[in-house]
Amino acid sequence: MILTSLAGLTLRPQTSRYRFRCEPMALPIEPPTFHLMPRAPLELERRIFEIAATQNGGDIPRFMRTAWRVREWTEPILYRILFFRLTPTVPFGPVIAPIEDRHWVPYIPFPTFLTLLSVKSTSFFERHVRHIFIDAGIEAYSLVLYIVILTACSHITDLYILHPPTPDYIPIICRLHSLRRLSIQAVPLFFPNQVNFGSTLFRNITHLHLLDLDGQLPQHLGEQLALAPCLTHVSFSVFFNVPALHTRVRTNTELQCIVFLDAGWPTVDLAAPLHIPDDRVVVIRHTNFFTEFFRGSRNGDDYWGLAEAFIHAKRQGEVDGSLYVISTRSNPWRGRSVGVRNE
Repeated sequence: MILTSLAGLTLRPQTSRYRFRCEPMALPIEPPTFHLMPRAPLELERRIFEIAATQNGGDIPRFMRTAWRVREWTEPILYRILFFRLTPTVPFGPVIAPIEDRHWVPYIPFPTFLTLLSVKSTSFFERHVRHIFIDAGIEAYSLVLYIVILTACSHITDLYILHPPTPDYIPIICRLHSLRRLSIQAVPLFFPNQVNFGSTLFRNITHLHLLDLDGQLPQHLGEQLALAPCLTHVSFSVFFNVPALHTRVRTNTELQCIVFLDAGWPTVDLAAPLHIPDDRVVVIRHTNFFTEFFRGSRNGDDYWGLAEAFIHAKRQGEVDGSLYVISTRSNPWRGRSVGVRNE
């Protein structure tokens, strides 16, 4: 018997003549690859993207181009922390600006923000923005810009205003009912009258950073700060005479943490005691305010957490109780915050 196969044709003998008969080839069947590729549960996939977006905001624009569902998961994280530079003379920069190694934060020129407001839902920024840093000085029309920004982002918990405000800003900030952390120049905010820490502006504030020089603040500062019902942490940007300013604050027993941020006053030996009989006091040197704001907004690892960890270490006997001066650089208490931050 002669058997010859070629391309699925089998030649079989039949008496003295050959007849061709088509038979199917036994080819391997390969199912579509998408059925075989492993798929993570949707909840797990979402969590992976959210963690990656939180760890490195610079990758979020790339994540957003992956799929519509990934865009919905990661875009809110992109806008959780916003950085505004409102001075018109400053050139518009990239959409996201580098802060430190592998960490980015959205930098939004005001015209770009207006465009986003026109294409996003009215509740998008209200639901997702939690931290705002407003940099540089602004001209006379700044009040309008603040109204637009803070109205759209009305659920923020953290606000840093670098330039001097005016009393016109009080009603705008008072509408931020979720606000807990505020960095501001308080004296011009209440000019020409004395700062009123009993104002509704401070009713929910727990962490207050005062950018004023110590000589401009009220003489009986401790009693004044006690009017803010929720205030437990206060910090000052100072140039000199920390002991004198502390004397005016220490009478407030509700304060748990009193921080003096080095803003250029003469060099202090980090090992030298300041002889301030108050374990709530911490003097922190080498502070980059914007970087600290960003670190705190991202994971709570800011100068507040550093100060809390240092105070806790002193109370546990890990640190000499007479020491009060530390640095944000190469600090062993960095990342050991004993506080809890929800936003």
